[in-house]
Amino acid sequence: MYNVVMKESRRQKRGDSALKSSLIFRAVIMTLCSVLLVVCLLFIISIYANSNKADLAEAEDRTSLSAQPTIEATNIPDVETPTPKISAPNDTPQPTDEIIVSEYYTIVLGDENTSVANLQVRLMELGYMDYDEPSSTFNYATQSAVMLFQRAQDMEMTGIADSTLQELIFSDQAPAYQVKISDSGADIRSLQYRLNELGYYDAKISGYFGPNTEASVLSFQMQNGLLANGVVSYEDWQLLYSSDALASVRYEEVTPSPTPTKAPRTPKPSTNSGASTPKPSNTGSGSNPTSTPKPTSSTTGGGSSSYSHSPSGIIECAKDQMGKSYVWGDEGPNTFDCSGLVYFCLKSCGVSTSRVTARSFSQKSSWELVSSIDDLREGDLVFFKSDTSDGVNHTGIYIGGGRFIHASSSKGEVVRSSFSSDSTQYWNRNFVCGRRVFG
Repeated sequence: MYNVVMKESRRQKRGDSALKSSLIFRAVIMTLCSVLLVVCLLFIISIYANSNKADLAEAEDRTSLSAQPTIEATNIPDVETPTPKISAPNDTPQPTDEIIVSEYYTIVLGDENTSVANLQVRLMELGYMDYDEPSSTFNYATQSAVMLFQRAQDMEMTGIADSTLQELIFSDQAPAYQVKISDSGADIRSLQYRLNELGYYDAKISGYFGPNTEASVLSFQMQNGLLANGVVSYEDWQLLYSSDALASVRYEEVTPSPTPTKAPRTPKPSTNSGASTPKPSNTGSGSNPTSTPKPTSSTTGGGSSSYSHSPSGIIECAKDQMGKSYVWGDEGPNTFDCSGLVYFCLKSCGVSTSRVTARSFSQKSSWELVSSIDDLREGDLVFFKSDTSDGVNHTGIYIGGGRFIHASSSKGEVVRSSFSSDSTQYWNRNFVCGRRVFG
């Protein structure tokens, strides 16, 4: 009986133990399921949240894109437009600008075309050539004018008018003629003679613009109320070579003194066969210029009166210069500009005059005014304006028969030209007046 009860008790304990194990197992399973369920829910929630964020980001991008339609719309055509427009030259502004620049093709010595005439006119307007009837030939005078322009710009003086140089020459920024320190040339030599003639310069006539020349220019500018910077502008040049130019005060004070001092000294050395007499004659030739003789030495070419003081004398002198080269600012004996030729011939005929411009020669009231071409006589000086300027800017010597001799910048040499019965011809329409030097 007892054994039966014990067996029954053991059986009941094993049943309770199994029940507890089953309950614990079920609890663990339920807990795991709950955790898995929570994880799944969190996963699902995170996926949903991320998808919402992506949607929001995409929506924001779309919003930003839609908020900038004008910027994108204007920028996209600017980027894409050049591609189709390259194939349509008529619509594209850039190639058109390049075509305008390229119309100034390079012209050099020996070329002959209408572009040369346009270049000559522009160089005349800027003061690098005498005004003249333009020609279509790129001669040495035109080349020289180009080189003077390059010199003023501190460029290499090649004399070649390439497209870049012509673009500058024809621009509003093109500088007018000027000379400054370190420049050299025939015009500098002429400048030194003229400064010497006015008493500002007493150093060597070298054709080089050095410190002595600069100091003389500064003195001239201060004396004449100009901007004193040592650079001779085109306006300064015109005044310097005019009858309005004021001489140096020092020169005006020194000039009278040699006359009384030399007068009493001349008789004393008379026993030396006139040894002291040649000195005054040397001042006329200008061979060894010192202080006072300098102004007289401005006769750069033929100097003394080698032709008769008459209309025939000046005509003979002018004819003897035919074919000699034109050089801006020069007055002989081998090269001339227009007023330089007239000055040379006047001096060679014994006419006392200063080296001035064509305009100043035309204003010399002591010479009889001739108002009409028909009233001109042999030996008269003739004066002209140009098609682009109303003032006198060219001169020559009338030799009769409607002809005159002048140093032509466009022809590049001393030539003979003629008036015409056609009043519209260049020289007829630009004739201003004449002056009768020999009455």
